[in-house]
Amino acid sequence: MLDSFLLGDTEFGIDRSKLKLSFLSDGGGRVEVNISISGDEGAFEHLTNDEDGPWSWALYPPVFHLAAFRISQELAVAALPITIPERAPDFEIALYMMEYCEIRDVVLQRVEEGLLIQGRVDVFGEEKPLRLQVANAFAG
Repeated sequence: MLDSFLLGDTEFGIDRSKLKLSFLSDGGGRVEVNISISGDEGAFEHLTNDEDGPWSWALYPPVFHLAAFRISQELAVAALPITIPERAPDFEIALYMMEYCEIRDVVLQRVEEGLLIQGRVDVFGEEKPLRLQVANAFAG
């Protein structure tokens, strides 16, 4: 598995220096999941060099954000897909691409090679598939 931040058919790469992943026990049998994944600045600059390109309007790489999402201890260590519900008041989920974009149908999965997140995102009225892969996300 390679690192990948795929939005539609565009690969933004992942900036490992900004990567934040935590699966922390809350002491009550639940695990709080917090994830922040930023697109790579170098890949982004290459994509936005073309003034007529599809991303020429963007000033920053995209950022996926999941905060305060709670799951059971069993789910936290299993390699099972976890479906993340839309718009719950007790956690935050979004994709930031010049503004917060609505994201839905999100599935998170810890796999042997790392972390996989898939979903759909509305980028200024255009729905695009989202696929994030973080290699060796839980190593060491």
